[in-house]
Amino acid sequence: MIISIVNNWRKAENKHAKFLFDLVSAKILKLDRTLLVESKVVQFLEEVTHYLIISGRDDILLSISIYNDYLNSFNDEINRQGFIKKIRSIFDYDNFVKKNGDWNAYELCKDSLTRTCPYCNQSYAFTLQAGRRGFRPTLDHYYSKDDYPHLALSLNNLVPSCYTCNSNLKGKKDFFKIPHLNPLWDDENISFSFSHVRGVVNLEKDVCAAPEGLIVNTNVDTLCDRTNKSIETFLIKERYELVAFEAATFAKSKLEYLYAKETGIPYFEKISEATIIRFDAEEYTQYLLGKLLLGINNQINGLKRDNIN
Repeated sequence: MIISIVNNWRKAENKHAKFLFDLVSAKILKLDRTLLVESKVVQFLEEVTHYLIISGRDDILLSISIYNDYLNSFNDEINRQGFIKKIRSIFDYDNFVKKNGDWNAYELCKDSLTRTCPYCNQSYAFTLQAGRRGFRPTLDHYYSKDDYPHLALSLNNLVPSCYTCNSNLKGKKDFFKIPHLNPLWDDENISFSFSHVRGVVNLEKDVCAAPEGLIVNTNVDTLCDRTNKSIETFLIKERYELVAFEAATFAKSKLEYLYAKETGIPYFEKISEATIIRFDAEEYTQYLLGKLLLGINNQINGLKRDNIN
């Protein structure tokens, strides 16, 4: 993951909590407690529903442990599969993604605060609905709804993401068994810098003279296996090597602004840097490739300071 979106669902929390509570309550009333499987389902729902609604990291992990305990409590495969099927029918994600009712995937995504896919920061995550038409980001189940169907509608198991990251790259990987960075819980731990095929001696000059030689480097800020797994799964290194052109274009714009400001022309003293280079470092999460641009921005500032000193 490139961008942390820890508070992404705060606008949706109360609405989704009510939706989930009402859904589970209605389903419990329809279950027959005299049947083994359905009585187990009722017990499970009464035990975990509050964890699913709160859906913090510890709550979700505890719910997975409880779910596995219930699966292991069955002596025969028929009842075990019946339990799984019933849980899937209760937390019906396929119905949630339809444009039906007062609360659905479209309404949820309208409350999302992120503008880009947090896994890659290379695709927008906008939502638009016009009547029966529209589009929204895909909702990645950080913990697979196939393996953990009770989490299919749990708010903090839903990561607004692009199709490339969600379907093409993550696919069926089990992030419970193979932990990765979670945009909804974790701090950012991947950053970017640039270098040049000519080396580092005249890095600043080479970026302007031969921008086609710029190289984008992917860095891990703090040693972390989950970070390495995220870089591997989402092909971060390879994907960011492909945007060297965008990196070089931004680097040139940043350097040209700084050169212009050094001339002492009043215009460049009065106008903000963000206005000229079309990037505000303090709002980097709002831009496509924002984390890359932040890295380049900071690196160039460092180069200029070193030259002054």
